[in-house]
Amino acid sequence: MKPIVISCLGAGLLLASAAAAPHLSAPEQTILVPVATDGDFAAKKDQYMRDAKREMNEWNDKLHRKGEHASKDVDQAWTKTKRAANQLQTASADQWDRAKRGFENAMQGLKDRWHRIHPEDE
Repeated sequence: MKPIVISCLGAGLLLASAAAAPHLSAPEQTILVPVATDGDFAAKKDQYMRDAKREMNEWNDKLHRKGEHASKDVDQAWTKTKRAANQLQTASADQWDRAKRGFENAMQGLKDRWHRIHPEDE
């Protein structure tokens, strides 16, 4: 009977250690978090960049249709917006928030200048 008791105790210890295995220690969790964050950042950046590119294309078309190169103010705002879009494209995770704010501010400046000249256009 002793071998059966020892086998049961051994099996109990194995089950207990297996049950504890899914719980990661703190260092292991720390290693996994940046991987998930990087993937999440990449997905969010890709989506934002698709929307930004669409908006840039719309503005490019609008500016060319209206022949707006006569307005130096709008030209300067468009140049600033294109530069901000390029910085946004190359921004790392650490640079993203600043680049995104810069792009959004430049885009708003372009819209404001455009609407001063074309208040009827939305």
